[in-house]
Formats: sequence, structure tokens, C-alpha cells
Amino acid sequence: LGGAGGGALKLIVNGTFALDGRLSADGFPGVGPASGGGSGGSLNLTAGILTGAGSISASGGAGDSPYGGGGGGGRIAVYYGTNRFSGGIIARGGPGAVFGGAGTVYLAPNKGANIVPQVIVDNGGQRGTNTLLSVPVGADLGISGGAVATATSLAALNNLTIGSNSWLV
Repeated sequence: LGGAGGGALKLIVNGTFALDGRLSADGFPGVGPASGGGSGGSLNLTAGILTGAGSISASGGAGDSPYGGGGGGGRIAVYYGTNRFSGGIIARGGPGAVFGGAGTVYLAPNKGANIVPQVIVDNGGQRGTNTLLSVPVGADLGISGGAVATATSLAALNNLTIGSNSWLV
């Protein structure tokens, strides 16, 4: 049996969301011989003020050795009025015979702010399978940490950064 997926959570905090703990929609590891890890889930967060030093994650679960593949990273979207969060936000593929593909992190100000949205695809230094990607017009796109992003829709970007050992195909 493959690992369970990370599920989905939508959270709206009109005031201050202070996160010093962990908010996770991580996939679970494979539970049967040679089974794959579960994919990371979906986190959709909206906050007036985002603060804290905790972690937000939607990473894939580990595949069962030696043949199970890692689960793909999930999706994280964070909308904020003010972002003072200093913790980690990750959506990486899980380990296994082959690492799962990176998930995506979307950081965007609430409507009316003059800040460019960011799309981040980072697999934590491990090359995984491809991540399908659609990026909104005018966003910054960063691909790093061994991620392999395949653009299904790539509009006019504000900035594009591709780190070493990472690809946009």
C-alpha cells in the first residue's frame, strides 16, 4: 500500500497569524513492500499579518526501500497583508528509489498591495521527477534545489531565477 496523501487545509485569519510551531500537509510514507510515498497535500493560507518562526510544509512521503518512489511535493499558497514570517515554507518531493518532484510555494500579497507575487519550486537539493507548473502574469519564478519544472503555462514573468542543478523545461 502506498502512503496516504497530505490532505487539504484552507485557513483564513483576518488579524495576526503567529506560527511558531508546525503547520503540515505532508504525505505519509509507503506502508507496503516497495510502495510509494503519499504526495504532499494543499495548504491555502490567508492572513492579515503573518509572523513567527515556525514551519509550513506540504512535502511528499518516503517510498519504501529499495523500490518505492517518493511522493511528490504538494502545493502551498500564502496570501498576506504583511509578511513578517521568518520560518521555513517547503513543498519538496519525498525520498525513495527516485525522489518525488518538488511541489510549489506561492506567496502573494492581499489585493491592493504593490508587491510582486512569488512562485518557488525547490526540491531541497534532490533531483526529482518533473513538476508541472503554471505561473501567473507578472510573478517572480524561482527554481532551485534540484527541481525540474515543466511549464504548462508560462506568462510574462517579472523575474526568473534558476539555481544550479535545477531546470526549466
